[in-house]
Amino acid sequence: MVDSNNNWYMPEDKGGEFPLSGSGNGPESGVAEGLKLAAGMKEDPDFKVIREQIRKSSLNTSPHFLDDDPNRGSAIFDLDAGRIYREKYPEKARAYDRQEKTRIYENPNEDPAVIRTQNRITNETYARMRANGQGSAEIASQRWKRFVEELPEKSARYADMGHSGIAQAQEAKRAEETAQQATPAEVKA
Repeated sequence: MVDSNNNWYMPEDKGGEFPLSGSGNGPESGVAEGLKLAAGMKEDPDFKVIREQIRKSSLNTSPHFLDDDPNRGSAIFDLDAGRIYREKYPEKARAYDRQEKTRIYENPNEDPAVIRTQNRITNETYARMRANGQGSAEIASQRWKRFVEELPEKSARYADMGHSGIAQAQEAKRAEETAQQATPAEVKA
């Protein structure tokens, strides 16, 4: 459903607080106690219900919205469903976030963390080129270096799978670490 400010909400939520908003009641408080998680948040049955309700609400508002493209709005439905899911099931959402940090995709370019990094490279390159002409090569290397530092498990696997940006960032990090280790020994001599 959509309110007067064009914000999505679940019909049962309009009456008051979310029933499971971190108060400790309900099964979501058992996440640390071994709650079974789906392969990812988008595969969670509760997420699917929320997403489908958003899709149906959109079709009720604009019945011909999907006529020419059945996938139209898919990303927006996912974003809105994710926001509502995080509000309604915060513990499960945090558990999925922890799970996603080490999840390895068959194709690195399908990993949301890789996609986010690539988007940041593109956006930052465009912004810097407009501002002061800084080149895209150094921006890309800085972003991939940050990716390697923040997600070491994924980085190792994706470098082995042939992702050139990640592999170069890992090599640069190793060279930097080697140089840092060599410097103190040389200073003592």
